[in-house]
Amino acid sequence: MSQTEEKYTVLLSEGNIPQRIPVFETPGKVLARYFDRFDVVHQHGFDFWVHDEFLFHVTDDSVPSVIFEDENGEAYDILFGNVLVFKSNEEGETLPLDGNDLERLADLLKPIRITHRVTRERKTGTVVRP
Repeated sequence: MSQTEEKYTVLLSEGNIPQRIPVFETPGKVLARYFDRFDVVHQHGFDFWVHDEFLFHVTDDSVPSVIFEDENGEAYDILFGNVLVFKSNEEGETLPLDGNDLERLADLLKPIRITHRVTRERKTGTVVRP
């Protein structure tokens, strides 16, 4: 009997460290538990799923969940709220992450400390650098 490799998604959220979540059902069902409406940002071979109206809920003291930076450290995409990370195949099918994917994702994610403009409170965010 062959042992099935465990599958995961990663939850990135405001002010929290990335959380690995086991996936025991289809990615679509997992996404439906977190979002009623969602969109996807494809970056670095991963799919970052986010509520499609996240920008409407950003306030002065919101902390980004994910900041995508270029080689020069300039932000080119910023996501707020819960973000779930999956991958996809050549046919566009959404797939959970395996152990190798988690290692590759961990290399991309760099926690940073952000100071709010309003409250001056320090919180942790996550930067994705190439």
